[in-house]
Amino acid sequence: MNHKYLLFILTIFGVLTLMFSFDKVSAKTIIKTGYCGTTENGLDGTNIKYELVDPDDDGKQYTLNLYGTGKNEQYQMDWDTSIPGYRVNAPYSKEDGKYYNITKINIGEGITHVSYGSFCGIEVKSLKLPKSLQYIDSWAFNGNNLKNITIPDKVKKIGEYAFYKLGDSVNNVTIGKNVSSIGYLAIPGIQKQLVIRSTKLSKKRISTIDNRGGLELRGYKMTVKVPKKKYSSYKKMLNKMNSNIKSQKIKFKKI
Repeated sequence: MNHKYLLFILTIFGVLTLMFSFDKVSAKTIIKTGYCGTTENGLDGTNIKYELVDPDDDGKQYTLNLYGTGKNEQYQMDWDTSIPGYRVNAPYSKEDGKYYNITKINIGEGITHVSYGSFCGIEVKSLKLPKSLQYIDSWAFNGNNLKNITIPDKVKKIGEYAFYKLGDSVNNVTIGKNVSSIGYLAIPGIQKQLVIRSTKLSKKRISTIDNRGGLELRGYKMTVKVPKKKYSSYKKMLNKMNSNIKSQKIKFKKI
């Protein structure tokens, strides 16, 4: 047989084998898919699709991807004694009574609204929020395991307990340009740096109870960066909602 012809046959066989192996891996990786869009106002929920992926094919950690537009569905939250705490009872969060260990969530561009408790109880370590996002409802990511949180510039409102978690803290937080309302303990336990890019916040728009507010500063000698024209008012506001701020020796800077 001609050597060139044999080489051609072997090359084609190798490419087909590789393509088949990729298809096989993809088929194993995608655990389940479905729709999780809103059913409000007569909608059928197909505006957002979810995809649960097992990136390592080992059944240990999962990635949740959401694609679509608009608002996602609001699901019931159930009490889980193993945490203990609430967990969202959604089609992407559990199967046959067993919760998936979702450590990464990617929310696609076009999605504008994360509903109440959407990912509550999911101990996510990595979170990607889209530029299109405008609202983060209460309890949305409650119980997370995030170390860094960046709120996109189009977000207008962050609900109470949105990023709350017990016994842990977040290192770095950035608040986008259009945030005008932050609910009670929305982002507590900030340890290293808080950057506020918005100029639309006020004490009335950040819920505060017993000197604990929507943004809780916990780090010793941490840094807080705020817009130049809001430096004095934001410093005063944060002082009032964080009673230990002076002893923490927090450094305020203008941006």
